[in-house]
Amino acid sequence: MERRYPFLEGFGYIVSIWSVILLAIAAWLSAEGRPVLRGVVVAGSALSVMGMLLRWYVWWSRHGNGKHHQ
Repeated sequence: MERRYPFLEGFGYIVSIWSVILLAIAAWLSAEGRPVLRGVVVAGSALSVMGMLLRWYVWWSRHGNGKHHQ
């Protein structure tokens, strides 16, 4: 099945990364004085962003630089 708008998938990853960052800021501020919880916020946010970057890299290797594999 051909994807008509592959750039939307890549754009979706960027939107997701910004969403994680904004939610992490809110969680960080509400975890003031709780170092373990702040550590969990940092670890969870980093893992989420890393996963999205890895998925974006796979997307880019398939669709980037004018390559269009089916």
